[in-house]
Amino acid sequence: MAEQFTAIIPAGGRFTQRSDSSVVIKALLEINGKSLLEILLLSLSRVDAVGRTIVVGPKSLHSLTSEYEAVWIDDTGSLLGNVQAGIRFEKLDSDSRIAVFAADMVHPKPESIAAFLFESSGDAKLTIPLISKASFEAAYPGSPSTFVKLKEGEVTTGSMLTCPAGLIENPPPAVAALLGNRKSQIAMAKALGWGVVWGFMTGSLSIDNLEARITKLVGVNAKAIRDSAPDLAMDIDDERDLEYAASLSPSDPIMVD
Repeated sequence: MAEQFTAIIPAGGRFTQRSDSSVVIKALLEINGKSLLEILLLSLSRVDAVGRTIVVGPKSLHSLTSEYEAVWIDDTGSLLGNVQAGIRFEKLDSDSRIAVFAADMVHPKPESIAAFLFESSGDAKLTIPLISKASFEAAYPGSPSTFVKLKEGEVTTGSMLTCPAGLIENPPPAVAALLGNRKSQIAMAKALGWGVVWGFMTGSLSIDNLEARITKLVGVNAKAIRDSAPDLAMDIDDERDLEYAASLSPSDPIMVD
């Protein structure tokens, strides 16, 4: 039987709209008439490797989660705290595998999620999608997304990861720092040490080196899932991303259910 993952969506992030400076729940931003959270929940409901889905965020998300048979838990005020709340609610043991999904993904396709989770099964315990700049820009020409330079070329990471529940429940400092700096790839590099920053700056750091460094810091086997689908990295960080996502045609394959 294929490995199953408990999906946890920390959905407490806020978004300040440039037009009127109002603050909204990022998960409720809409693209072509659907909220980002609804898009993600719909995709997850079609992935066999996903067992229970838990959404941790403000009460305004409650009614939406029930439509997709997901569990809602109230926001704790922090990303790490929200993921930990999901683990505790589900009473997961330390070895149980979880998949943490950002709530601001534009349209992650079920088959892309399924492929990532399939590659995440086995010996690797901490996994993250790795997407090349070439494949991302082919899918999203003109996107304002940023990339880091590795020995193999420029890449970006997807907006999800898998790991054992115990790695989040009792996180080493590196895990807390990586989660806290998810939106800044340079800040994440600093959390891994200045050698990693230098490697990013010079393009001398290989994927194998990066995996080895993370494995050493977190204490479990870490693996970058190379050549992951570009839709796993398309998310909303700021107004430019939102404007770009809104420009995607509903007839594009990425926007069709």
